[in-house]
Amino acid sequence: MEGNMKFVYPMRRDGLFILRSEDYDDIAQQVLQEHAPIRLSKVGILDIEQLAEALDLVIGEEYLSKDGSILGVISFGDTVEEYFDHAFQPKRVKLGQGQILIDPRLRTRENYGRRRFTIAHEIGHWLTQRT
Repeated sequence: MEGNMKFVYPMRRDGLFILRSEDYDDIAQQVLQEHAPIRLSKVGILDIEQLAEALDLVIGEEYLSKDGSILGVISFGDTVEEYFDHAFQPKRVKLGQGQILIDPRLRTRENYGRRRFTIAHEIGHWLTQRT
């Protein structure tokens, strides 16, 4: 759950926040305070998948592009999108609100950091771009 986090920033007419680079530090501080306060005082690895779960986000895997140029997406509402099966043939995928999809090619050991970054990136979209 998102709990007590309240973002108070100027907004565009379409409801998206107008954020400066330093605002992202403030948002990160609020997220850590709410969901991982130990990380504000003790250096360590943030369990990014646990954070996603705490925000009621669901992580799944799909081939999002044939060439690996799209590594992650998040759904802001129930929708059906076209992605690819393991043979890179088009397929339709139902997405629910708050569902993160990550390219399965990021499952490898050498892509561990990239996978974590991509999940965190999609969480950032969820926190800052929902209207």
